[in-house]
Amino acid sequence: MVHNCGYTGATGLFADPDFDGDPVAQTSKKIDEEGNEIETGEDLGTEPPPTEPPVEPPPTPGPTRLRPDVTHEPRKFYVDNLEVWITVEQAFELDPQGNVLRTLSYTDYTRENVRRLVPSAAHLREAWPVAERRAEVMETLRQRGIDLETLAEAAKQPEADPLDLLLNVAFNAPLVTRRERARLLQSKRPNFFNTFTPAAREVLDTLLAKYADHGLNQLTNWNEILQIPPLSTKGTVLEIAALFGGPAEVKQAVEKMQVLLYADD
Repeated sequence: MVHNCGYTGATGLFADPDFDGDPVAQTSKKIDEEGNEIETGEDLGTEPPPTEPPVEPPPTPGPTRLRPDVTHEPRKFYVDNLEVWITVEQAFELDPQGNVLRTLSYTDYTRENVRRLVPSAAHLREAWPVAERRAEVMETLRQRGIDLETLAEAAKQPEADPLDLLLNVAFNAPLVTRRERARLLQSKRPNFFNTFTPAAREVLDTLLAKYADHGLNQLTNWNEILQIPPLSTKGTVLEIAALFGGPAEVKQAVEKMQVLLYADD
């Protein structure tokens, strides 16, 4: 058994008045030309002893934790019972203690999850043209932290159609821009547009141009798009719908155009 010898911290007692009284003050002296001592009054005995900075223990090695200084604000999700933090650049999979198990690029993370959810590129192409099925796919991806706008930013493909972006990232399919899809639709499906009056066709052409410039939400939210320029200059939503025969007919026309946009896939 090891006994404490009592010396630990003993040097600190020398500054304790109760232990050894107050320290004796010392003064410095000088000698004048006649040999007489002159007191300067400088106290040499009251300065505290020098202290050394505390020595910090070396860091304990352990699992890597999620860095708090990631470039973009991370978003947290739970995917397959795993906590996942996602930024534009990366996805971090964490264990229950918060330690990073894996770090993936955002595109690699998307590739893995799309392949888990969709058995093949053909299945994704088949589901995408139907608005309800497309919405289900997009919602499932969102629940796993995959946002199509974020993916376009991470992949540096802002002009790509969302379907083509997913097919390219997950299955290495060729990329097609929204503008290219719009041109293909107009060149390959002229009979669709020719069934409408010139005024109604102009509305569809404007919606298609907005899709090419800004994305698929210009077609899925067509009811709102009709209320802002340039389409709002053509009248109210009801007046524009009347160009097609009524609200049901304009809805059917825009949804049909969405289906045909991906029909050749």
